[in-house]
Amino acid sequence: MATASEHAPSTTVRFGEHVHSQSTIYPPTDQDPNIYYPQLVNQWLSKYTNNVSKRISHLSECSPSLLIILYEAISKDNPLTNPEEYPKFIREKKLTFSQNQYNLFELMSYLRKRFKHSFILRNVDERKLLERDTFELIKLLDWLIQLENQRVHPYVPHLDDENYEKKSKTSKSLNSKFSLGNAMDVEHTLKHRKRQFQLQRDKLSREHEAFIKGSMIRAQAREEQLLREFLSQSQRIEKDHLIQMVAQLKKKEKEMKCKLQDRKDSLTNFYKGQLDIIKAKKADQSFKDKIISKDLFLEYDKQHREFHEFKEQELELQRWRFLSQKEKEEFKLQHQLQELLQRNKK
Repeated sequence: MATASEHAPSTTVRFGEHVHSQSTIYPPTDQDPNIYYPQLVNQWLSKYTNNVSKRISHLSECSPSLLIILYEAISKDNPLTNPEEYPKFIREKKLTFSQNQYNLFELMSYLRKRFKHSFILRNVDERKLLERDTFELIKLLDWLIQLENQRVHPYVPHLDDENYEKKSKTSKSLNSKFSLGNAMDVEHTLKHRKRQFQLQRDKLSREHEAFIKGSMIRAQAREEQLLREFLSQSQRIEKDHLIQMVAQLKKKEKEMKCKLQDRKDSLTNFYKGQLDIIKAKKADQSFKDKIISKDLFLEYDKQHREFHEFKEQELELQRWRFLSQKEKEEFKLQHQLQELLQRNKK
């Protein structure tokens, strides 16, 4: 099993993680957990087992083999452990997915006996563990075994001495014969042990609160980092979209300018030709006025009036372009009224 460095007071660990130095993160951030944890379990299989030939490739396959690995790891790390105390499914090497829930309860019961000083094991709820993911159970159990193997526990009579109850009964009968001074010494010893136990419990409580606080801080930092990455990605996409829209609008503007310029040139050429024709007619008419007779003069006058009408129509056409829809309708009505008046005069 992977070795872990000793705990420091300022070190906070995530639930079920190994204890590493500050420069190491478990698991490494550059590795996929779905790849890292199966590789770790395969290393355990190679190190601690001789008869388990199967190798896992995914987290969903970790749970059955995991319990065998951990039991054999405990037996190798602690040679004094009696193999006959192992649960039946471990002794017979039979393990199925359907037994995982029952096996977990047996495992926690065995670990409570093996590490009876552990504050965590005495207070853990197996039913809540069943709700966790496989890789979290791997981290929890491995971290717990590493921690308990490194921890130095004080001697606690009611946990370490199997004959404590018998001795306590005997001591009660003997205490009645002891002097008052001896009774005070015993009481002082018990108070001292109780105080030591309370200090250890307070220390574990502080460690637990510290790792909970550290987990919350790391989770909040990770959430903020993901939010910043999401916002930066959204802003970049929005910026690219705006740049594309501006480029498209500029292209459309250029096309519209070209079309308007072509239309303007065609209209200018048309009106210029018309003005040239009118000027030529006017010059010719002024020349004929000097040499023609009265009839020709009347004809000239008629043509002159036609010219003025044409000119007015031209001006009306030019003005028509700049009229609103309402003014155009009023102009049409006015024009129809004039035509009716002219017909009535005739």
